[in-house]
Amino acid sequence: MSKIYKPKEIHTEHIIFKKPICIGNNMYKYPIKYLANDLIIQTPIIFIPFGLSMYNNKTYLDISFVNIDSDKDMRMFKKSIDEINSCVIKKIKKKNKALKFTNSIKKSNNIYPDRLRLSIRDDILVFNENKQIIDFDYIQPKMYI
Repeated sequence: MSKIYKPKEIHTEHIIFKKPICIGNNMYKYPIKYLANDLIIQTPIIFIPFGLSMYNNKTYLDISFVNIDSDKDMRMFKKSIDEINSCVIKKIKKKNKALKFTNSIKKSNNIYPDRLRLSIRDDILVFNENKQIIDFDYIQPKMYI
């Protein structure tokens, strides 16, 4: 069974890269594992500015790094994501310098702070505060989760 990690518990030296998967037009997904298991990160309380979005038959969710200046848990969460991204970039550059990394962190546009774009798949579970599985329909724009 996979463990759920708090951001401060994640150390990039334990990230394992699986065989890259070509998804077309010289684009690749690099599946990662953490200590040979799925990497599951417990987020701090986060703001959902837009709700679920659909594009090209894929579902996305943006989570905001709002309050990052005053919330140490949010700072640690963003720092962990940045460190994971740096680890992936190093791995990509080592394999093929021509490949370009697409960052999931979308930079501030002066209206919203930086946000993390998540690709939502059927195998992702959402829980309420009582650790009960809830439906994605529960997630609405402008809510904290």
